[in-house]
Amino acid sequence: MTPEMMESGFHVHFMPSYLTIWAGTDRARYISEVIQAFVMMMKRLAGWALLNAVRQNGHVVLLPNVHECDLNGQTDAPYYVSGTSIGAPIIAPWGARTVNIQFSPSISCATVDIGIKVKRKTAMDYPVFEDDERLVHEFLHAARILAGTARSAEKIDADKNSTIYRRYETKEEFYATLVANIYTSEKGKTVLRQSYVGYTNAMSEQEMDSDRFLNSDKAIVPLIEKFCNERPTGLGLSIANSPAKFNPIRAYYLKKAEADRVLKEKATAPGR
Repeated sequence: MTPEMMESGFHVHFMPSYLTIWAGTDRARYISEVIQAFVMMMKRLAGWALLNAVRQNGHVVLLPNVHECDLNGQTDAPYYVSGTSIGAPIIAPWGARTVNIQFSPSISCATVDIGIKVKRKTAMDYPVFEDDERLVHEFLHAARILAGTARSAEKIDADKNSTIYRRYETKEEFYATLVANIYTSEKGKTVLRQSYVGYTNAMSEQEMDSDRFLNSDKAIVPLIEKFCNERPTGLGLSIANSPAKFNPIRAYYLKKAEADRVLKEKATAPGR
């Protein structure tokens, strides 16, 4: 995989000028590490579904996120973080609908010298925080932004004291965290992220049961139904096909199919 192949095949771009300013002589290393994460995404159905959704709706530009590296290093949070500004896509100089993703691989960001001694952590200290797993989270945001369905300030329709609200707050972060967990489960990992707000917390064994998760809060089924019915068209169904052990989107479709079957049987029953 090369940057040129990422651009032509998937509409994913690097910004050379920003890489020169931030990475300097480590520019090639930064690109190499991002490509490694990108290739990991390609190997999983959930990751491939996101890449296709982006390709069909616009472009993504990947930028280093050195400033947040510094800030989070000082606060003892994960010192390599990523972010997507949720809102309307911008129009790039080449005329395409584009979303910028600020993304720093763990190794590259660890080379930043901020001049103080801090307690640094690795991706193994946090659930769903490997480079490719964080990239999946951001690509979900990007796909929905490009499709015109992302709403950054839209809160989850639940009591503010409810568990789901306290864990995710907004619908977009619920979706991104959910899909990243499905992707991570597809990799065979059994430590998944319990909350967007509390990134250090892992899901319990009971919470990793797809049906239990689906029924754990009355707000979850409507959220997933909305996700599956919105653009990018077909993204929900594509992710449902992921063989991940934890896949509440698949559980939703199976539950819906069973409900539809029961309704059809009742409608065609003798005497009706």
